[in-house]
Parts: sequence; structure tokens; C-alpha cells
Amino acid sequence: MSPAPLSELSTVADLLAAVLLPEPAEHLLQAVTALALPVLGAASCSVARLDEDRGELAYVAATGRGADAIVGVRLELGRGLAGYVAGSGQSLVVDDATQDPRFAADVAERIGYVPRRVLAVPVVDGDTVLGVLQVLDPPPEPPDRAIGQLELAGRLADVAARALLVAVSAGAIGQLLLRAAADAADDADLAAALRRRAGRRRNPDAPLAGMATVLAELARLGPAEQATATELLDNFLGYARRRRRR
Repeated sequence: MSPAPLSELSTVADLLAAVLLPEPAEHLLQAVTALALPVLGAASCSVARLDEDRGELAYVAATGRGADAIVGVRLELGRGLAGYVAGSGQSLVVDDATQDPRFAADVAERIGYVPRRVLAVPVVDGDTVLGVLQVLDPPPEPPDRAIGQLELAGRLADVAARALLVAVSAGAIGQLLLRAAADAADDADLAAALRRRAGRRRNPDAPLAGMATVLAELARLGPAEQATATELLDNFLGYARRRRRR
């Protein structure tokens, strides 16, 4: 099998996740961060996913102040309060983040929101840290409160863990398919090529994954709607081919 079909096989395998998953993991993570605001009285909440391959935390969902600016930000593991929690696996409550040497003040200034009080809890699966849930500027906790803010944040982090596990599994579909093909291959060179390509696979390209999701949605429509969508797509592809020949 030549490199081109191998590449196509692995790409298709990755895109399967976008079609098979009933709801993108990011939607559930977004719902978790939105719930944190009324439950904890916070100004903002975010979830960052641990990317061990790159040694970074990637912010994937947020609600509240600075939410639009923080999503997509990547921090080196160990930087900031969230980085400390990811590295240590320990929850953290800081009453004045601006006075804490671990606080990534440059990032806060860049997104336009400098919090004061910060709660950060690890998002875990057993002993494995998957990411960090961070709650910004919740009010000081009354001493007689039955369920503490940190415990509530931990329960939200448990829900976030389920969503992150789905995302991790989805990203591995391409690797699993290629490795399974390698195990079944009689040709030793082909098996080695499949395993090498499996090791290089990363999460599916976001625009292509989005297209796969749209196609899955179209498959649930009626024949008339599908015919209209096919005609529109054919017209667009014809236009794109003509432009590419110029």
C-alpha cells in the first residue's frame, strides 16, 4: 500500500469521530463552565485540557469574563496556577492571585481580565490528570456552608473528566484503526508503515471534522432536502475546480 492511501485511511478514521459521537465533547465542557457561574457565584470558569505530547495546557471551554479570549490559549505545563494544579494534581484556592508568584499575570492581562480569587481543581480519571477546571472570583466562602466551594468545583470537574475522556478517545480512533490494520497485515513492511503512521496521528483537522459532522446531519434529513444539499455541493465543487485551474 502506497503512502497516499495510508494517509487517506488514517484521515478518514480520525473523521469518523465527528460523525459517531452524538455530541461534541466541547459542548458538554461549555455547559460545565456555564453551570459553575450560578452555582459558585463566580465571574468566570474555564476548562483546560492537558496535552502531554506538547507539554501544554490548552483552554477548550470557558464562560464568563474573558471567555472568548481564553479559549484556544495554550500554556506551557507548570506555568500559572492552572499549570501548577496540572503538574501537582492538587486543588488550589488563592485569595489574591496577583500576589501569588505562580500566577501568570501576562496571560490575564492579555485576555483583559485579571482575577483576584481563584479556585483551581484537577480534572482527573483515577490517578491520571486530564486537565484543570478553574473558577475565577467566586465570593469568599461562608464558614457555615454545608458544601464547600472547592467540593462543588470538584464535582463539576468530575463531569468535565467524562467529556475529556470522550475527546481523548475520539482523537485516538485513527491510531486504533491503523494499529489494528497493522496487526492484521501479512506484509511486515506494510505493518511497519501502518504503525509509523499511527504514531504520527493527531486530532482530526477541525474544518474537516466540522464538514463530517454536517454530512452526518444531512444523512438524517429527508430525500428532498438531501437532493437539494447535493445539488448545492456539486455546484460549489464545480466553481472551486474552475478557480483552481486558473
